[in-house]
Amino acid sequence: MFAAGPATNLFAAFVCLMLLGGLAATLTSSNMNPHVQGIVKDSGADQAGLQPWDTILRIDEVEIDGVEGFQATMSGYAANDTILVDVLHENRDCGIYRLRIRAGGQIPPHFHRLMGEAELVMSDGLMLQEQPVPGGVAHFWPLELVHAYQNPTDVERSILCVNRPVFDRSDEIAIAAPDVWPDVEPFRKRFFGLPQPGELPS
Repeated sequence: MFAAGPATNLFAAFVCLMLLGGLAATLTSSNMNPHVQGIVKDSGADQAGLQPWDTILRIDEVEIDGVEGFQATMSGYAANDTILVDVLHENRDCGIYRLRIRAGGQIPPHFHRLMGEAELVMSDGLMLQEQPVPGGVAHFWPLELVHAYQNPTDVERSILCVNRPVFDRSDEIAIAAPDVWPDVEPFRKRFFGLPQPGELPS
């Protein structure tokens, strides 16, 4: 999140230039969101923490589709506006993503054959394998282990996800919910927050 005005004007101008250059770059992606090829030091984008090869997903909840979508969205902002930008970080080795699960939504049961995946639950309220999962807990998923999340709360919840190699939609293999969910305890590690009653130390 950052303030608009001169910094945002620089952000828009320089990111547009980098995006235009990035379209011809050798690094390719399976999504249509625009990529940043480089960041100008001390610009609004730099101050906001953007990195080269970040992908701009949304600006103030508006999905960004290509350079034209970025330009059209940014044209609606004026000096001293505050802008919330969702990005994902990718390089040639891995990708870091924020998975947003809407109120009442879910990430359906699925597994991966190729991508290594680790997911960190950012707050309480989510269900994993139809059981409550506390915030601050991460899971390092083995290949072909089925997992799914549900959000029964009335607010959006987030998961921080790391894929190695970068996310490949074709390797997000959907499956019907199993009669018995795989045990996730062996793959769990707590990163922040207090252990819950009965939770094994990690």
